[in-house]
Amino acid sequence: MFAKLETTISETIEKGGKNERKEIGKIEYLVPMLDEFGLTGETKTDEDGEVTYTDQKQEWLWNAVKAAVRSLLVSRLEPRSVKFREGYSAWTDFNSMVATSGNRGAALVLRREFITAFTGFIAKLGKSEKWSNAMVAFASNAKALAGTTGTNKEVFQKNLNKFFDGLAEEDQEKFAGIIAELAKVSSAEELSLDDE
Repeated sequence: MFAKLETTISETIEKGGKNERKEIGKIEYLVPMLDEFGLTGETKTDEDGEVTYTDQKQEWLWNAVKAAVRSLLVSRLEPRSVKFREGYSAWTDFNSMVATSGNRGAALVLRREFITAFTGFIAKLGKSEKWSNAMVAFASNAKALAGTTGTNKEVFQKNLNKFFDGLAEEDQEKFAGIIAELAKVSSAEELSLDDE
């Protein structure tokens, strides 16, 4: 069960040498009740619609949940606004509230999927553990790839190409950006700091 709450978004402005709070607007949002966490307790609602728990410990938890959810809400709003940032919207249930929204985290999930698939490919090659770990490290860390020798970059690129060729078309499209980024790094010339 969720409670619908409203909060005021405001900003601090300087007026006549003093800091004052200026209201930007109000926004409603849903807050999970303690039963969403598997806790049951008796509640009461006052004349203003404010829900409280009769047990002091549960009321303390309820206040902590409300504070955390308000903080989450504010982090998803445009600065000094009651409008959601791109990729975010009002949540309707617990899963949508805690889920990573929009593109935030999507790149990390995609990279994790790529690393998992690439690691599986490398493992099937039957090479030494040291060699396999190096290939996975290069795929996981573009800085490590950029800092390795030209020969290592060539070996990595050759195996990256084999990996790409063995992917289903949908996975080729899905991982194309990551593979292109790694190919660019592996084809870059070694940096030389010699005085010219």
